[in-house]
This record gives sequence, structure tokens and C-alpha cells, in this order.
Amino acid sequence: MILYDHIFLILFTVVYPAYVFFSYHKIKHQLVENKPGLRKSDYQLTSFWLWLMGLSNIILWIFSDRSFELLGFAFDSYWPISIGILFSCLIIIYFFSLIKKIRGSEQERLSFRNKLNDTDAVEFLPKNIVEFKWFVLLSISAGVCEEMLFRGYLFWYFEMFDNIAITIVISSLLFGLAHSYQGWSGIIRTALMGLFMAIIYAVAGLLWIPIFLHILVDIYGGIIALLAYEEVNV
Repeated sequence: MILYDHIFLILFTVVYPAYVFFSYHKIKHQLVENKPGLRKSDYQLTSFWLWLMGLSNIILWIFSDRSFELLGFAFDSYWPISIGILFSCLIIIYFFSLIKKIRGSEQERLSFRNKLNDTDAVEFLPKNIVEFKWFVLLSISAGVCEEMLFRGYLFWYFEMFDNIAITIVISSLLFGLAHSYQGWSGIIRTALMGLFMAIIYAVAGLLWIPIFLHILVDIYGGIIALLAYEEVNV
């Protein structure tokens, strides 16, 4: 472990979340008012920063001459991949059943809309098809880069504790705090999601599975918002 590792940790667990927190609250009222093009540009900017940090992680890894298996990018573990694919398929089936249910019922759309309206940072979710397309890019960016940082990197970094339970808890808490712009409910929700992803990563030892699940969950949230607000039919 070198000095750059500690600096990089501070950058993506403290500096960047603080930047997102203040930037988001600066434009929050404009998001509430549905300022045209603002969500799209915010999705693009957030995706840019996520990939910048993700690529910085890769460059640091190459510079330090480390194996990418230490980040969870392995290809030779077939049983975790098989179980991960099966688990992902079950989640996809469940999500599609919910989406079908919402599309077929005005009452369900109204119910989900009311639930979303009570959620912190709901104004960040896509409200039309153009925003949704860029939200998909953001979902992919978050799935790849956040899992590489908050699971792959942090699991490697906190090997110093030699205790997987401590690593899982700390990485999940940092993941939740990184989403502090969503308020306390958002911190708790994302920390629990981080805990779920961390356990999967700890058991499977592969980053591909939490990456795919993270992308899937985020895109599903975008679809639900799009259906709930009924600006378009998808």
C-alpha cells in the first residue's frame, strides 16, 4: 500500500461525496421545478465523474503493478458466476412482474407515485424517455465504478483488519454516506444495498455479480419512476 492509495480513498469516500452533496442541493430547487435539460446534464456530469474515479482506480492499479483479481475481476470461478446468473434471472423476473403490474393499473401507478414522492431525492429520477436514456448510462456508470470502488477497492484496502465482517460493515457505511445528498433515508437505503452487494462479493469473490445487480437495480428504479409519472408509455 502506498501514499496514493490513502489519498485516493479520501478522494472518493470524502471529497467527491461532499462535492455531490453541495452541488445537488444547489440545483435541487431547479430539479423540483423540472428545469428542461437539467437532469440530462446532471446525469452526464455524474457519469463523467464516476468514470474518472473508476479509471483513476485502474491507472493506480496498473501503476502499482497489482493483479486485477485483487479488485474482484477474475474469470476462473465458474460456480459463483453460475449462481450469480441464476440469482440475477430470478430478480429480473421479479422486476418484470412488478413493471407489468404497474403498467396495467392506474391505481398501482398512483400508489408508486405517492411512494416516490415521499422519498428523498425523488426529483433526481427520470420523468421522460430522454432523461431515462441518460439515466441508463448513469446506472451503468454507477454499477461499474461504484462497485469497483466501494467493494473491490475497499475490500482490498481494509484487508489490514483481517476480518471480513468489519470490511463488509465499513464499506457499506461508506457507501451509504457517499449518498448523503439523498438524506438520512437515502443513506440508510444505500447502506443496506451496499451491505447486500458486499455480502455477495464476499461470498462469490467476483465483482461481476454485484456490478450487474447494481446496474439492474438502478435501471429498475428509473423504469418505475418513468411509469409512475406517466409522461410516456414504455
